[in-house]
Amino acid sequence: MQVNIERESREMTNILKATAMIASATTVALFTAACSDDGGDGGGGGGSYDPTASYSVTIKTNKGDIEADLYNDIASVYVENFVNLANRGFYTNSQWHRVIPGFVIQGGTNADGEQVAQFEDVFHPNMIHDSAGILSMANAGLNTNTSQFFITHDATPHLDPYVDGEMKPCHVRGTSCHAVFGKVTEGMDVVLSIEQGDVMESVEVHKR
Repeated sequence: MQVNIERESREMTNILKATAMIASATTVALFTAACSDDGGDGGGGGGSYDPTASYSVTIKTNKGDIEADLYNDIASVYVENFVNLANRGFYTNSQWHRVIPGFVIQGGTNADGEQVAQFEDVFHPNMIHDSAGILSMANAGLNTNTSQFFITHDATPHLDPYVDGEMKPCHVRGTSCHAVFGKVTEGMDVVLSIEQGDVMESVEVHKR
């Protein structure tokens, strides 16, 4: 039984990596627009990204709302990406395209089936998948982050980029290194109720 669980965990990790595909030329343009600072809030309410601010988000779904704090102190690169995309409505009416009970729900490809261009990783030792409700970046290996992210159903320490304070060989194919950028504060029951094909209706950004 233990062997099966270990094998299933490895398979789940491979699924996460396989679903974060290389972006097309169209999505490169989307990423450029999402990361430009024009001072607008794109209707999201959070304004343009501020590296000194604290952020939280309300992820509205057809099953209810998920509230989460974002870790701008240790994951600013990823928070900037997420905040800018959310403020521009990138996630509006997009699907949770992968749900693995006991592991994660995953979304982040927009309603038109697009994701943004890849960007590089900046890991921190405090990026740990130590509980349910962790928001983390989906990827296909080192430096392949896009717009896709997942929320954990349980602790998944095998996804941490560091072990005992030492960075894993994330450049080696098959090594799981995922960037934690937030955590659910309310609505974990909603996270657990999400099924594949359910909809992320919008993401509201709260800046303080």
